[in-house]
Amino acid sequence: MSATIEAPGSAAGLPLAVLVLSEISAASEEQSTGVNQINTAMNPLNQIIRCRQASCVFRNDQGEHL
Repeated sequence: MSATIEAPGSAAGLPLAVLVLSEISAASEEQSTGVNQINTAMNPLNQIIRCRQASCVFRNDQGEHL
């Protein structure tokens, strides 16, 4: 026997598992969106860091040749 619950705005008597899976799916989509937003924000920062690292290596190489 499966548990049922009435959720506001949904068909009466949906199995609890269906509602829980629906909530998990929605939360997963929100997390995926958040991770994508973080990755989008981090890409320019990573480019700046790589550029600065390359600049430092270039300066160190120049100093060694003096």
